[in-house]
Amino acid sequence: MIGFVVPFRPKSESKDWQNDCLLLQHTVDSLLNQLDDAFEIFVVYTDEPSIKISDKKVHLVHFPFPFTGIDKIEGHEKILHQFNNNTKMFERRWDKGRKICYGSMIAKKNGHKYIMSVDADDLVSNKLVQHLRERTAGKDVPGFYIEKGYLYSSGASAMIKVPEKMHLFNGSTHILREEFVPIPDFSSNDWHDYSLFTSHGWIRNRLKDKYGIIIEPISFPAIIYIAHSGNISKVNQLGFKDRLKRFVKLIVRRQPITSKIRAEFLLRD
Repeated sequence: MIGFVVPFRPKSESKDWQNDCLLLQHTVDSLLNQLDDAFEIFVVYTDEPSIKISDKKVHLVHFPFPFTGIDKIEGHEKILHQFNNNTKMFERRWDKGRKICYGSMIAKKNGHKYIMSVDADDLVSNKLVQHLRERTAGKDVPGFYIEKGYLYSSGASAMIKVPEKMHLFNGSTHILREEFVPIPDFSSNDWHDYSLFTSHGWIRNRLKDKYGIIIEPISFPAIIYIAHSGNISKVNQLGFKDRLKRFVKLIVRRQPITSKIRAEFLLRD
């Protein structure tokens, strides 16, 4: 039913390869924990990650294109400012977008009706596929987005609830029917050909403008976003950079980590 596409960064772009592989392992294990088995996982990599895979639902897919510098990315002059003129961030997002498209292409070939991009540092609720099956039974649903989730820092005894707008800063939040996921010609160096899932804050508007469709929110918290050194800028977007705001949110939105939550997301310390 659903193809989970997990893009994985090249070793040359990693500050801590061992930790990146560990986060990826946790993400894959979380996806394998689904209550409904109508899914497959496609990990798209440049350098093969050192993770343990024994389930036939997991496919390690080598990405056959090299990491691309900014000078070869068409239209970068008009887009770079959206990344605070951070060239490295821009190049990594480009690589990620292309890997998502490549994994989506394979997911389509494997007959999956829906496609979801999942970052290699997020955990997914084990109720997700089951929910999608129930919501789409006999219905024409173009897609979904996850608006609720949690923010977790490794070793913490509690998480922070994100009651809305999770989809605006987290990439693992959209599930689209396969016909609304275009597959580009991979000889193209046009940014826009690969930016559907990576420009996740605009997905709903793009789908409405291009196809006239409305995707629906998922009613329960379905993602745990793990805070670490590689994504601290996004964490700061939630207001956690400011100590006072962080303190208030820790009180108001504090979510104890229960055994039920650990089992649902396969959350480990």
